[in-house]
Amino acid sequence: MNNIKYKLQRFFRNRYGADPLGLALAGTSLILSILASITRIGLFSIISMIVMAYEIYRMFSKNYVKRRIENDHYMEYKTIAQRRWKVIRNSLRDRNNHYYMCPKCHQIVRVPKGRGKIEITCPSCRNKFVKKS
Repeated sequence: MNNIKYKLQRFFRNRYGADPLGLALAGTSLILSILASITRIGLFSIISMIVMAYEIYRMFSKNYVKRRIENDHYMEYKTIAQRRWKVIRNSLRDRNNHYYMCPKCHQIVRVPKGRGKIEITCPSCRNKFVKKS
């Protein structure tokens, strides 16, 4: 029994493990599996298995650098998507202002409505861009 435990510990040593990208892949695989069972379309189950296999491959990988780079790219795109959603949500709620994202640093900038075409200066990076207010 101790021999099996030691072998398992040795196998899992220096493996990458779970990260936010892995959790997103697991969620995607779960949703695709549910869609496959509801719609009875085999393509969803095949894609679900491929996504799950890639997630397991990432978890058991010993290449920390490459997995970390993949996760960093995912987190960058996730942050940009969350900010874009926030811009849309704020624009729908606030009737007196427009909300824009700086093209350079993706900072959310609020400008008043009804000013015509204006040059907006980002407060973070000082990038200037022109938008219709």
